Amino acid sequence: MLTIRDAQMAVFEQYVEEQFKQRLGDHLGPFLAEKGIVIGAEALRAEIDRGLAQCGEFGLDRQCDIARYFEIVCGSAGGFTAGPLPKDALNILYAYRVDPELKLGRLQAWADRRREEQR
Repeated sequence: MLTIRDAQMAVFEQYVEEQFKQRLGDHLGPFLAEKGIVIGAEALRAEIDRGLAQCGEFGLDRQCDIARYFEIVCGSAGGFTAGPLPKDALNILYAYRVDPELKLGRLQAWADRRREEQR
């Protein structure tokens, strides 16, 4: 019988997380460039680290939901380094028992309205 120790599982989980961060960065670089947002590799890595720290609080566990969250925040809402998200965005994200896809749709609508208001 194969036994995986806790230490081995922790290393595996860390590897999986690093791989996801790399794929997320590889996706966000071109995605943001299409929107006219140029960000260096180190700055993007910092954005990813800051944003991932918040995902669990908002009930965003699936990689597809996390990627969309980053697309919205980095592409439309000024990113994670600009300070905490506005209260309206946090109210959307902290909504209890709301499906992540619905939350992200509402967040996108909020970001679009905000961007229109700033023009």
